[in-house]
Amino acid sequence: MATLGPHLPSRRATPALAALVALTLFVAPARAGLIIDQEQDLSGGFGSSITFFAPIGQEFTPTLGALSFVDLFFEDVGGSSGVEVVVNIRELSITGTILGTSTLRSLPDGFDGEARFLFASDVPLTPGVLHVIEVEHVLGDSFHLRGAGPISNPNPYSGGSFIGLGTPNAQLDAFFRTGLDVSVTAVPEPSTLTMAACGGLIGFGAWLRTRRRASA
Repeated sequence: MATLGPHLPSRRATPALAALVALTLFVAPARAGLIIDQEQDLSGGFGSSITFFAPIGQEFTPTLGALSFVDLFFEDVGGSSGVEVVVNIRELSITGTILGTSTLRSLPDGFDGEARFLFASDVPLTPGVLHVIEVEHVLGDSFHLRGAGPISNPNPYSGGSFIGLGTPNAQLDAFFRTGLDVSVTAVPEPSTLTMAACGGLIGFGAWLRTRRRASA
């Protein structure tokens, strides 16, 4: 009678293993990143009080269909306290429909630099259509919104202009940046997890029964 050699595990993937691999593929690692859409990053040349020149802001023409953050440049030029500010995204003009309002941002006394404004959810935009970033003073000192004038800004932003006292000024641009947070985490739906788990258990049970019959 032939002598059986040592038992070697099968190289074929079992149903349980296949289900496990599939489940692993469902739960992918997070991918993070920011897409910058529109910007004017020159901050030298002028500053305008966000209270005295209200309504104040900057026009922009997006290429993306949404934004999730806005960067602006502020300077504290006096006073003894900080400031609380929000940003409104309006459609077409400084008095147009508000599409979204940022969370409140508190800037400390003596602040001089970039400030990022975030939104609770992505603000829908219409690509190719004029929109406005409106700076709304809520409480505190009258900070200056910084930007660039004709001398310090030889290449003005082509998609809009600075707005002071509610009127666009084609010779000025506020420092600004708009963009979209494209961080994505591939988390499976609960139903997907359930189906994968059930498939794995069924496959494992069938494989186990086959092994038991073979060894009987």
